[in-house]
Amino acid sequence: MLAYISFGVPFVLLERFDPDAVLHAIERHHCTWLAGLPFMYAALLQRQRAHARNVDSLRTCISAGDVCPSEVQEQFPSVFGIPLRSTWAATEALGSLTYGFGARTRNQNCKKCPGPPG
Repeated sequence: MLAYISFGVPFVLLERFDPDAVLHAIERHHCTWLAGLPFMYAALLQRQRAHARNVDSLRTCISAGDVCPSEVQEQFPSVFGIPLRSTWAATEALGSLTYGFGARTRNQNCKKCPGPPG
Protein backbone atom coordinates (compact mmCIF):
# COMPACT_ATOMS: atom_id res chain seq x y z
CA MET A 1 0.00 0.00 0.00
CA LEU A 2 2.86 2.39 0.72
CA ALA A 3 4.13 1.97 -2.83
CA TYR A 4 0.71 2.91 -4.20
CA ILE A 5 0.63 6.04 -2.09
CA SER A 6 4.24 6.94 -2.92
CA PHE A 7 3.70 6.64 -6.67
CA GLY A 8 0.14 7.96 -6.77
CA VAL A 9 -1.37 4.69 -7.97
CA PRO A 10 -5.13 4.49 -7.44
CA PHE A 11 -6.32 1.62 -5.25
CA VAL A 12 -9.47 0.45 -3.50
CA LEU A 13 -9.25 -0.17 0.24
CA LEU A 14 -12.17 -1.88 1.97
CA GLU A 15 -12.79 -1.73 5.71
CA ARG A 16 -13.06 -5.53 6.07
CA PHE A 17 -13.26 -8.56 3.85
CA ASP A 18 -16.68 -9.26 2.42
CA PRO A 19 -16.64 -11.30 -0.80
CA ASP A 20 -19.66 -9.50 -2.28
CA ALA A 21 -18.14 -6.09 -1.51
CA VAL A 22 -14.83 -7.13 -3.10
CA LEU A 23 -16.55 -8.41 -6.25
CA HIS A 24 -18.65 -5.25 -6.44
CA ALA A 25 -15.52 -3.09 -6.08
CA ILE A 26 -13.72 -5.02 -8.83
CA GLU A 27 -16.68 -4.52 -11.15
CA ARG A 28 -17.30 -0.87 -10.25
CA HIS A 29 -13.70 0.34 -10.22
CA HIS A 30 -12.31 -2.00 -12.91
CA CYS A 31 -9.64 -3.32 -10.54
CA THR A 32 -6.75 -5.10 -12.24
CA TRP A 33 -4.82 -6.54 -9.28
CA LEU A 34 -6.01 -8.39 -6.17
CA ALA A 35 -4.07 -9.86 -3.26
CA GLY A 36 -5.64 -11.99 -0.56
CA LEU A 37 -5.53 -15.02 1.67
CA PRO A 38 -6.59 -18.46 0.41
CA PHE A 39 -9.85 -18.45 2.40
CA MET A 40 -10.75 -15.17 0.71
CA TYR A 41 -10.32 -16.65 -2.75
CA ALA A 42 -12.44 -19.66 -1.77
CA ALA A 43 -15.22 -17.26 -0.69
CA LEU A 44 -14.83 -15.16 -3.85
CA LEU A 45 -15.21 -18.31 -5.96
CA GLN A 46 -18.39 -19.26 -4.11
CA ARG A 47 -19.97 -15.79 -4.38
CA GLN A 48 -18.96 -15.28 -8.03
CA ARG A 49 -20.63 -18.58 -8.92
CA ALA A 50 -23.77 -17.60 -6.99
CA HIS A 51 -24.00 -14.08 -8.47
CA ALA A 52 -21.62 -13.40 -11.34
CA ARG A 53 -20.12 -9.93 -11.68
CA ASN A 54 -18.06 -8.52 -14.51
CA VAL A 55 -14.50 -9.12 -13.32
CA ASP A 56 -12.87 -9.04 -16.76
CA SER A 57 -10.63 -6.16 -15.65
CA LEU A 58 -8.63 -8.46 -13.33
CA ARG A 59 -5.15 -9.25 -14.64
CA THR A 60 -3.32 -10.52 -11.55
CA CYS A 61 -4.60 -12.34 -8.46
CA ILE A 62 -2.09 -13.30 -5.79
CA SER A 63 -2.74 -15.61 -2.87
CA ALA A 64 -0.42 -15.36 0.13
CA GLY A 65 -0.27 -15.89 3.87
CA ASP A 66 -1.10 -19.60 3.85
CA VAL A 67 -1.06 -22.62 1.58
CA CYS A 68 -3.73 -22.24 -1.10
CA PRO A 69 -5.75 -25.45 -1.53
CA SER A 70 -5.18 -27.03 -4.94
CA GLU A 71 -8.93 -27.17 -5.64
CA VAL A 72 -9.16 -23.38 -5.25
CA GLN A 73 -6.22 -22.87 -7.63
CA GLU A 74 -7.68 -25.35 -10.13
CA GLN A 75 -11.19 -23.84 -10.12
CA PHE A 76 -10.16 -20.19 -10.13
CA PRO A 77 -9.30 -19.79 -13.85
CA SER A 78 -12.63 -21.20 -15.04
CA VAL A 79 -14.57 -18.69 -12.92
CA PHE A 80 -12.32 -15.60 -13.12
CA GLY A 81 -10.57 -16.18 -16.44
CA ILE A 82 -7.04 -15.83 -15.05
CA PRO A 83 -4.77 -18.04 -12.91
CA LEU A 84 -4.51 -17.62 -9.17
CA ARG A 85 -0.85 -17.10 -8.30
CA SER A 86 0.44 -18.38 -4.96
CA THR A 87 3.41 -16.79 -3.24
CA TRP A 88 5.56 -17.59 -0.24
CA ALA A 89 7.47 -15.12 1.91
CA ALA A 90 4.82 -12.50 1.23
CA THR A 91 5.48 -10.77 4.53
CA GLU A 92 9.23 -10.64 4.14
CA ALA A 93 9.60 -9.90 0.44
CA LEU A 94 6.10 -9.74 -1.08
CA GLY A 95 6.75 -13.07 -2.77
CA SER A 96 9.48 -11.70 -5.00
CA LEU A 97 11.95 -14.26 -3.72
CA THR A 98 9.79 -17.32 -4.21
CA TYR A 99 7.53 -16.68 -7.18
CA GLY A 100 8.34 -16.41 -10.84
CA PHE A 101 5.83 -15.57 -13.54
CA GLY A 102 5.22 -18.59 -15.69
CA ALA A 103 6.25 -20.92 -12.88
CA ARG A 104 4.67 -24.35 -12.91
CA THR A 105 3.17 -25.79 -9.76
CA ARG A 106 2.89 -29.39 -8.70
CA ASN A 107 0.64 -30.99 -6.14
CA GLN A 108 3.06 -33.19 -4.16
CA ASN A 109 0.24 -35.63 -3.34
CA CYS A 110 -0.69 -36.20 -6.98
CA LYS A 111 0.91 -39.28 -8.54
CA LYS A 112 -0.29 -38.39 -12.07
CA CYS A 113 0.95 -34.78 -12.03
CA PRO A 114 4.11 -34.12 -14.01
CA GLY A 115 7.07 -32.65 -12.22
CA PRO A 116 8.84 -29.47 -13.26
CA PRO A 117 10.62 -29.59 -16.59
CA GLY A 118 14.04 -31.24 -16.31
